[in-house]
Amino acid sequence: MLSVPLKKGKHGGKNIAEIEIANEADWQLNHLRGIVSVYGKSPYFIHFIDQLEHVLMKPSTHLILLNKCLFDTVNGLLELQMDVLPQEIFHKSSTNEIHVLRDEINIKGDFQDYEKQLSDAMRSMIEQTHIPSTVTPRSSILDLLFHLGPETRIWLNRIVHSLRQQRN
Repeated sequence: MLSVPLKKGKHGGKNIAEIEIANEADWQLNHLRGIVSVYGKSPYFIHFIDQLEHVLMKPSTHLILLNKCLFDTVNGLLELQMDVLPQEIFHKSSTNEIHVLRDEINIKGDFQDYEKQLSDAMRSMIEQTHIPSTVTPRSSILDLLFHLGPETRIWLNRIVHSLRQQRN
């Protein structure tokens, strides 16, 4: 488990754009070492680590900026056409102008139901690929990226398709 250290204070009521990173600790190097330790022997590690290292080692002041930069990097590595637009207002469902991904995977029930359905869909996908069976719905995108490389896009699309079929 890797966690970016945050500056002290209550974050519960803060706007996410205000949450600052505590850069006093050498957290970037610890994160990088952890990633190398876990994924260093994965088939696509050498293809993607340089771009991720560049993002991790670049100084970041706010958590949202780091998250956006990491999202954009993974998005680019996977050649996805997704964009995250910051919103001042939380939209529970999508409108014609806003595409909310959670509307695409609308599973009835609580989070545990969703996680079970996602886990079932992933289990059948894992049996067809060479990724470790330890990959779960709570795994990092790095698990897929370093084990499947460019196939990650296809894998994610199949998961979404499987979840949609379960829904119907």
